[in-house]
Amino acid sequence: MLSVPNLFLVGGNSRHSGKTTLACDVIRKFSSDFEVTAFKLTRIHPAEKEMHGNHQSESEISGYSIMEEVDGDSSKDTSQMLQAGAHKVVYVRATDGYLQQAFEEFRTKYDHGQPLVCESRGLRDVVVPGIFVMMMRIPAWGLPKEVDHYLYIADKIFYFDQNRDVQIKWLKRLRFENGQFYFSDSK
Repeated sequence: MLSVPNLFLVGGNSRHSGKTTLACDVIRKFSSDFEVTAFKLTRIHPAEKEMHGNHQSESEISGYSIMEEVDGDSSKDTSQMLQAGAHKVVYVRATDGYLQQAFEEFRTKYDHGQPLVCESRGLRDVVVPGIFVMMMRIPAWGLPKEVDHYLYIADKIFYFDQNRDVQIKWLKRLRFENGQFYFSDSK
């Protein structure tokens, strides 16, 4: 599995669990000191054609697609990442067999050692990020996803109904230095 220490990865058990909010918090924290690149990587299963938002070129694909977000005025997750201060934002769609290949191409074009902030649970199946957080909404919004494996390997788990101050305190300890994310003992 590929180690990517400059990657902050956030996944979740359902839609509307706080993934984008946390990703944008991380972007805001680091964007004044670094050129943060943010991306959303969606693993497309055949039965999920209509579930992943309104992006250009959202036709049925076999393989993967990589699209840079240029619209900072919409309510899409990727647009919100631009609004939060990301230098570049990219939307990656990949079918199961192309997840790693899509990520490797993304890295070739967009990873220059700066902080990478990604919203994707599935990417954790092919990479070990610097930090991996799971956002949990109970009960799940819509059909719940099977996430036990991800909970076991997460560095931190947040719950949707949890006091927001818990996340803010945790974010104060998050650091990026020498090309990697880590937690500081001091606040």
